[in-house]
Amino acid sequence: MDYNIYDDVYFGMLKTMNSFEQGAETKNIEYRFDPELQTLVSRYHLHEVAGDGTDSQKAIRMVEWMDKHCFHNGYFSNNVERCGEKLLEYSFDQGKEHGINCYSLSIALTECLLGLGICARTMFIMPMSPYDGDNHVVCEAYASDLHKWIMIDPTYGGYLTDKDGTILNLMEIRELLSNREEIFFSENYNYNGDKADFEWLKVYYAKDLFYLQCHQIQGYHTDDLQGNTMLTFAPRGFDVKQCSLANLEYRIKEMKKRGMAIDDAMEQYVQRRRSTSIDYQNPNILYQEAAK
Repeated sequence: MDYNIYDDVYFGMLKTMNSFEQGAETKNIEYRFDPELQTLVSRYHLHEVAGDGTDSQKAIRMVEWMDKHCFHNGYFSNNVERCGEKLLEYSFDQGKEHGINCYSLSIALTECLLGLGICARTMFIMPMSPYDGDNHVVCEAYASDLHKWIMIDPTYGGYLTDKDGTILNLMEIRELLSNREEIFFSENYNYNGDKADFEWLKVYYAKDLFYLQCHQIQGYHTDDLQGNTMLTFAPRGFDVKQCSLANLEYRIKEMKKRGMAIDDAMEQYVQRRRSTSIDYQNPNILYQEAAK
């Protein structure tokens, strides 16, 4: 398939929207090495899985390990408690019928890395269009040996580099794509054991790298932690709340077209989204040196 038309749109969109909101008050991300994470470490022998060596080597071994034992399923119903322990109980070595989505895979990988003492976070990468029902979620980890953050994607079991072999973080990927420069996929990049379409993936990442989000607190079972602020890293002038509400309206219309009922839980969710303010932050806070 010729992806040139999509390249023109999505790469150009990143190029023209490359100045980010500053935020009224800088909020740093908190990384918690909660003792509950040691259940994961001991149950899955994570010190042996990660092995000896540098943080970057350990993070790469971990994402490749997860890829070998857990399938991705984009239609996963999120019916499992959002913590690594429960998600791996459901999915680990249970086959495709127990696959979980990119969000759940990233939570599990983040908690595994935190359990090993490596700073890590679950990152939402988001599209611009309110008519786009799809986004992606990945993990970023701090590699002290490289003095930088790196992106590792548990859906595809790997990472991305530039032409010099430097492992990239999300904003570096965004910058390269916006300038139509090459990104390279790690050797084991795959989708559920099948060969990945790298040209399609470049377009997919570009589509979903319009803005980023993550929770301020990263640790054991923190995605559902009350008061855990969602931080948003968006291009200047882009109204994330307006886009989000328009997307909800679009999804509800599509559900009604298919004869699906809109239950009370959905109505309550919409009301919560309407009353929630957006906490804009500058992406610079994401790429500070992390202290263990």
